[in-house]
Amino acid sequence: MPVNSINFNNMACSPLKKDNNVSFARRHNEARPEEKKNNKAGYIAAGAGLVAAVAAAIVFRKQIGGMFSNIKLDGLKDGAGRVKNKAGEAITEGQAKILPAMDKMRENVTNMAATVKTNSGEFFKKGWGYVVKGAKAVKNFFVNVFNRVVEFFHKTKAEAPKAAEAAAEAVVK
Repeated sequence: MPVNSINFNNMACSPLKKDNNVSFARRHNEARPEEKKNNKAGYIAAGAGLVAAVAAAIVFRKQIGGMFSNIKLDGLKDGAGRVKNKAGEAITEGQAKILPAMDKMRENVTNMAATVKTNSGEFFKKGWGYVVKGAKAVKNFFVNVFNRVVEFFHKTKAEAPKAAEAAAEAVVK
């Protein structure tokens, strides 16, 4: 390529090819060895904290026990009893409202099923009657067509000798 064929006017605007970019970085699809994290310091701190908590529990066991013994559980026990009683009352009231509604719903469903059964039987009878009428009409149609075809061939059989004689006489004349 001669040097005078190169145009330097548009060099800043010319698009770069994908292959022109040179990168010395590692390719994205190559496997990289992962850095292994060392959790030894975390394990040591957790172990030291656990030992300190156990030691504090042993040393201050009487004070901790006294703190829990001062808590009154009677009020909590009474509250739980009241909640249990309220729940029992709510269940009883719910049963009193739901059971009659369930009986009425059962009656409605039973009546609806009986109605569907009787109506579907009548519908089936009517439908079957239409099927029988349609089958008879189709059968009669095809029987009539077959009878007409048979008549045609019988007439043809009877008329064929007469037609042959007439044709022969026409040829002789």
